[in-house]
This record gives sequence, structure tokens and C-alpha cells, in this order.
Amino acid sequence: MLQLYIMLYNYIAIVVLVVFAILVPLEYLMFSALIRAKSRPNAVKQKPYESAEESTDGVHDIESEYFSFFVLFLPFEFIIVLLLLWAPLAKIMALSDNVLMLGLPILAMLFSAIIYKIIIKK
Repeated sequence: MLQLYIMLYNYIAIVVLVVFAILVPLEYLMFSALIRAKSRPNAVKQKPYESAEESTDGVHDIESEYFSFFVLFLPFEFIIVLLLLWAPLAKIMALSDNVLMLGLPILAMLFSAIIYKIIIKK
């Protein structure tokens, strides 16, 4: 009987945390809806916002604008995953393998520099 109470206590703790995780964001959303300034949309507010520039009628293609940054950081993402997988095995692996793994960030920087030069030439 005691084990049943202990098991139920664990489930009750999980339920309380789930309810808390749902209610806190809902409270923030409700509170912000109560205190926000109520205003009607007008032509100026409906225009796309461009920092420190005059608004244009067209919408810019965000994907092509930020694609170069994505391509520059993509090698680092792969290298970080490899280094995270390598870290627990570093003591087991041979010294030459460890040196190669530590050379991966340098390779990623070189690869990013080459990609950056290719993108700039376009």
C-alpha cells in the first residue's frame, strides 16, 4: 500500500508541473492582453518595418537575404556535433585521431572563408 502512495505521489508531482507549465504562459498572455494599448490599425502600421530605412511597398525575400549567414555557420554546426560525439571517446582514441578531431574547427574556419569568398563574388 505504501508503494502505491509513493507511485501516486510521483505522478501527482508530474501533473502539478505540467499544469504549472501550461498556466504560467497562459497567465502571461492574458496579462499582456489586458495591459496592451488598444489601437486601430492604420496604413502606417500595416507597412513592413525596415530599420532606419524608408518603408517600401514590397516585402523582401528573407530566405535569400540570410542564406549566406546560414551557409557560413553550417560547417560549425556539423563540427560541434562531431566534437560532442568525440568528447567521451577522447581518452580511448589514439593521439593521431584526437589531433585530427581538434583540427576540425580549423578546417571549418577555412571552409567558411572559402564559402564567404564565393558568396561575395556573386
